[in-house]
Amino acid sequence: MKYKSIYITIAILTIILAGVLVIIYKNNNNEAELPKINFDTEIQLPNTNINFKYPKEGFYNLGINITNEETNGNLIAGAHIESTAKFDSNAQSAYVVAEIKLLKNEKNFEDMEKFSSSYKEDPNLSIFDREYAKENGHVVDISGNKYFLYKVTEDATVWRALTIAEEGILEVNLAYTNSFTPYSEAIYKNNDGLFLEILENISPR
Repeated sequence: MKYKSIYITIAILTIILAGVLVIIYKNNNNEAELPKINFDTEIQLPNTNINFKYPKEGFYNLGINITNEETNGNLIAGAHIESTAKFDSNAQSAYVVAEIKLLKNEKNFEDMEKFSSSYKEDPNLSIFDREYAKENGHVVDISGNKYFLYKVTEDATVWRALTIAEEGILEVNLAYTNSFTPYSEAIYKNNDGLFLEILENISPR
């Protein structure tokens, strides 16, 4: 009888534990349901013929603020995009920062393969950028436009894409960090696809 009681107790604890695991699994799945992102508003990069769409509610519905970057020797025009919502570490990866820049095509590149080869050896880039560009950089056709894109994963994760436009070199960046909560992790993984969506909603010519 003594052993029978022990077996019954173990069986009850096993059932309880299984129930707890099911609840945790369901809660995590609910947290991973990400808000839909609609690129429903279009504007033009100042003083260029480049148009881009963005979600008026912001990425992951966290509000949006777009500021124009000041031009300099190499920068023809630029837009800086970030969230406006109060920071929540549970959704850390949702607080993305995007940049769209038009740079001078000083070497008059016309071929993306030649451009990407030169870019990987550019002494003006940081060591991180050169190494990651060599490691995972590749040319991809997105909506009829060839982009050289690569991903940097250091303290922050940065996607970078460049293409040859009529008015110069178009550079698009998406940067974010991760708090490693289940929800932030889900968004972190989703941001790879988000970056491609951003590129699909830019008209560089």
